[in-house]
Amino acid sequence: MFENIQIIRDQGKTKFAVIDFEEFVHIKSLLSDEEKLEDYLDYLHIQKVR
Repeated sequence: MFENIQIIRDQGKTKFAVIDFEEFVHIKSLLSDEEKLEDYLDYLHIQKVR
């Protein structure tokens, strides 16, 4: 996830991050499904603990 991001800056300040539409749909799906979000957050926690 987030392997192909375009950063848009205005006067040296970061304003936007542009991601692939498929990634957007995936993130939207994660955020709208409580169980999927919980699983993903557990996964991130495990990666951090390693």
